[in-house]
Amino acid sequence: MIRWSNTFATNTLQWAASIRAEGVVRDPFPEAQVAAVHEADIAAVAVRALLDPGHQGAVHVLTGSRSVTQREQAELIGAAIGRRVEFAELDVEDYRRTLARWGPLEVADALVRHMVEAVDRPALVTNAVQEVTGRPARSFAEWATDHAADFA
Repeated sequence: MIRWSNTFATNTLQWAASIRAEGVVRDPFPEAQVAAVHEADIAAVAVRALLDPGHQGAVHVLTGSRSVTQREQAELIGAAIGRRVEFAELDVEDYRRTLARWGPLEVADALVRHMVEAVDRPALVTNAVQEVTGRPARSFAEWATDHAADFA
């Protein structure tokens, strides 16, 4: 079984439109820390788990290579696209209402609680990608470079 510890790097694609238009990320949790996992690492682990012996019944908890704040993610995206990306802090209640438009209020509340708990707390970082594939997990900086066109 493959699990991820807290977030996919691709979740930051929700910032793409505002970065392209204004060079701004709007979010209420600039100091929330994540160890966002690159989708290529998920795929690489899945291939190895399916093709190599010894993975039956195993649980691989996947993360990115290090814990970074959301503010750092915005900066890393800026570095990847060659221009500064600002971080504008949103009101938590406005953010919650926006999330509730996309799905059940319970899900929005759970996400807000998760992010509140992640503020100033390093995210779990595992070496599962390395253990399964033989190469280290990709960094968020690598992910941002791979997806620069989405933000430029």
